[in-house]
Amino acid sequence: MNELDSQTILNAAIVATIIFILALAYSILYFSRFVFLINPRTEEFVLQKGVFNSQTISLPFNKIQQVNLRRNLVQRLIGVYSVLIDTAGSKEKEEEIKALSRIKAEKLAELLISYSRLEENI
Repeated sequence: MNELDSQTILNAAIVATIIFILALAYSILYFSRFVFLINPRTEEFVLQKGVFNSQTISLPFNKIQQVNLRRNLVQRLIGVYSVLIDTAGSKEKEEEIKALSRIKAEKLAELLISYSRLEENI
């Protein structure tokens, strides 16, 4: 019985290690394929993401209504912010960039708001 328990524990540890490695690999791939940029020429904020199903989201500056910064408990512990971008005319969930430093999050929010206001004045 003691031998069976040791084998069960070993098998569980192997499975847990494999799951951890797969989750880590997925996270690295997701991070490497997550790209965002501000394109003044097309007047859009472009977000590219996805591992198995890649997705490109283009948000015209004139549709951006609000940009908010948010932090949950885990984000506070590791010192990052989420940037939430709310757009006009969309009933879907707002776009979110989940892990930026405070400086980068504030700069991105500032740029998006300034471009959206500039667009309003034209």
